[in-house]
Amino acid sequence: MKGNFVRAGFALSLLFGGVVAANAATYQAETNNGMSGLQFETTNDVGGGQNAGWIDEGDWVQWNINVSQAGNYTLTTRSATTSAARAEVYIDGNYVAELGLSNTNSWTVWQSFTSSVFPVSAGAHTLRVRFATGGQNLNWVQLDQTSAVNQAEAFNTGLWRLASRLDRTTLGRSGSTSNFVGADYISQPHQQWRLINRGSNNYDFKLESTQTCLSRVSNAPALASCNTSSSTWALEMLRARTADRPAIYRLKSPQNTCLIPPASASAQPTIGSCTTTDSRWYLEAVGYNERSAASQYQVSGLLIVKPSTAVVDPAHGVDAQGTIAQSIVEASQTSFKTGVKTWLERITDGRVTWTGASVVANEPIRSLSYAMFSNTWWQHPFTGQSMVWNFTEERFEAAPSGFNSTGYEWTNFLPAAENLPNDVQRFVPRGTYDTVQVFFTGGTVPGGWGWGPGRSAQSNHTLWTTVNGGATPASEWLSGNSEPTEVFIHEMMHGYDAHYDQQGVALPEGYLHGAEFNRYGNNAGWVHWYRDYWLGTVIATDDTYRGYGPRMFSKQTIRQYALAQPESTIKIVQATSNMCLSTKNGTTTPAAGTELVFSSNCSTEASSFVLEANGMLRHKPSGFCVHPAGGTPYSGVQLNVWPSCTAHANLQIGINDGGNIRNTSTGLCVHPSGGSATPAEGTNAIYYSGCNEERLRFTFNRY
Repeated sequence: MKGNFVRAGFALSLLFGGVVAANAATYQAETNNGMSGLQFETTNDVGGGQNAGWIDEGDWVQWNINVSQAGNYTLTTRSATTSAARAEVYIDGNYVAELGLSNTNSWTVWQSFTSSVFPVSAGAHTLRVRFATGGQNLNWVQLDQTSAVNQAEAFNTGLWRLASRLDRTTLGRSGSTSNFVGADYISQPHQQWRLINRGSNNYDFKLESTQTCLSRVSNAPALASCNTSSSTWALEMLRARTADRPAIYRLKSPQNTCLIPPASASAQPTIGSCTTTDSRWYLEAVGYNERSAASQYQVSGLLIVKPSTAVVDPAHGVDAQGTIAQSIVEASQTSFKTGVKTWLERITDGRVTWTGASVVANEPIRSLSYAMFSNTWWQHPFTGQSMVWNFTEERFEAAPSGFNSTGYEWTNFLPAAENLPNDVQRFVPRGTYDTVQVFFTGGTVPGGWGWGPGRSAQSNHTLWTTVNGGATPASEWLSGNSEPTEVFIHEMMHGYDAHYDQQGVALPEGYLHGAEFNRYGNNAGWVHWYRDYWLGTVIATDDTYRGYGPRMFSKQTIRQYALAQPESTIKIVQATSNMCLSTKNGTTTPAAGTELVFSSNCSTEASSFVLEANGMLRHKPSGFCVHPAGGTPYSGVQLNVWPSCTAHANLQIGINDGGNIRNTSTGLCVHPSGGSATPAEGTNAIYYSGCNEERLRFTFNRY
């Protein structure tokens, strides 16, 4: 049975006045099981599809309510559902709030869920709850008035910006004229306000750069002394904030006039009628380190530093040879582990936490991928206009007349995951990290500053990023400034965009390179843009929030996604002969103790292996693991496959910088019996002393 909600046609009881808390009215609607003696109101159970109390996706239920006291309200439901669900609250047909429901794991396990705050005026209204995603059982709903103290406490914390509802420009003070100006947000004190609570929902707006307040002088906005009758504004909330929509406010004077945003970049704000839609503002939290919040999302990253590049490819005109100074090697690791942690947690008020690790892989980069790029132009999704990247100004702008996208494409030479298969197998176990970033030097070839191609099977489904930062001085990586550390955050975000776009998370227009279209400007970095992007509070032209935030935080992480993908199957190939390790005679169903040999046949499952995160090398078709014969690794011992895959020091392997396969307990490496660089078909694989030779280098190619 799916719950005890009323069937279509039954009446719901509605309590008026109800349980009254201090300064708050409560309105309840509950099933007619034990709520006798209460005043009843006609209830419309509409929308169709209800089945013995079960509310299907797309259904809606509504009640007539009579609110005696205007104010801000929340809606609480007592629900049960076996999956995450989302409901929408409407007053008189207008969407006002969202209600998120988490999995209670049973149709009969009940839990209370509360919506975001929304305003309701006094009088008769229709309250509708629409179930947007997922189905549920509904036991009761309750409408509660919230205290204005909560809003006051929120505004007493941190810095805020006022953005026009008309064009999303941010109100600030012009540095050149001292006039007000509506401009792209660049996270400067002349655009940031502190709200000072004067009681009864009245506030002073103190500009951070001048410490003077937004006032009414001769019935025009100006900056003047604070805590006067002219500096105080009542905040009238027209729409409450939800996870998907920003709140909308009016700034109202005691004379019932309102602050009107500037009509153009050269215009000034005015004071006028509150009835016009021009009087609407967004009021958004800004700044860093001023609002502490609990961690809601964790990112785990690995930096692979490749100190040397040795790629000579005359066919493509590539001579990429270079070495990174030791001071820069060390500084890049500090930037990645400490700098990214500081900035990512700072810009999200602690909601996103970072765990960074680093390794130095001394084996040179031996090949690069030749990637054609065309992301310096894109087509605006709303206007259809072609936009091109201005490298000097670092922003997109309208394409010139006669635009041809071919002129905005170029080739970079970059270390993709398939160029570094040994490092992937050695350092990036599936599901361990969200992002792996390669720090390298490209010599004189064009390699780009950063590249974030995203996840792939070749990267064990981990977000892959490269940073061509070997020429950037160590002092810059250690400066504590957001730049150049931002590159680690920026390129990773390209991968997040691709991953979560596929999962339906609403992202800003233009994605990560669309800052200007969303009314953000460059201010020696983009951390203010990243802040709203990560918090999911970028305001789009359709009046919704875009970006990550709670919509992303509730979804599968990259690590979880990677673990759900097929395991990485590899071929282990000797560099000098291109022969693979395989079971003797190419059998896919070997007996216990079957030898491991070198074979030229790399196309069968017999030469397929999986390198487990615990250091065991598993033969894919049989499930057996590679052991030294007899279980003891010594010089000259034959390698074979055996049913046991329990991790043990005598059995575990590692991969050296040189691509050598090494027994972790003895340091012995895998050799072809006889030591040939081009062994004969069927030559046994053994452990033997000596590792750092080209004939003992293997590549671990995923397929």
